[in-house]
Amino acid sequence: MADLLAAADGTVPGTTRAEVGAGFGTVTGDLCRSPVEHWLALKPDRATAAHLAADRQTGLLPAMREPRHRSTETFGPEERFDTALYIDVLEHIGDDKTEVARVGGI
Repeated sequence: MADLLAAADGTVPGTTRAEVGAGFGTVTGDLCRSPVEHWLALKPDRATAAHLAADRQTGLLPAMREPRHRSTETFGPEERFDTALYIDVLEHIGDDKTEVARVGGI
């Protein structure tokens, strides 16, 4: 799946991405490359977010990938992204329609 997404990544416009439910970065590690300048990796789980932050500090994840322990509900009007990714995540969100509508407005 990562190969398929990586091949399509060049067709996605913009340079900023928000990944909701980033996991441990296995799939999207392949996608964090130019022209992406900022990749926000959101995790509602504090322990996994800390793991991602440690991997970024040691260079296992690209510096452009910013892990955060939070959800899209905490986004303010100043946070805008060209693309939002949900890879194997929407089925775990109770109200996925509201979630997609909220992110569509950023």
